[in-house]
Amino acid sequence: METYQQERRSSQRVDMEDESVIIAIHTNAGIYSNSAICLDLSRRGALLEYNQALALGTLIEVTFNQGNDNENTVKGQVCRCTCANETRCHIALQLI
Repeated sequence: METYQQERRSSQRVDMEDESVIIAIHTNAGIYSNSAICLDLSRRGALLEYNQALALGTLIEVTFNQGNDNENTVKGQVCRCTCANETRCHIALQLI
């Protein structure tokens, strides 16, 4: 018999179809920018694919459509990080 995990999120997720985004990562040494992939987005969170692990609590700004009329930036905090290998990590953000 299969067991299904109950979805705990109260808001709908939007599949971002692997949209390329620019992220600004805030560290003690400063802020650095890089590209990432947004896998999904909801009112309260986002799931990114990035090329390295990030510590829980790290502040990140995610910019969609950079340089376009519909550019938008959201801010979040890393709440989960799981890596399949050294260059492919899923970063879950809680939007703030």
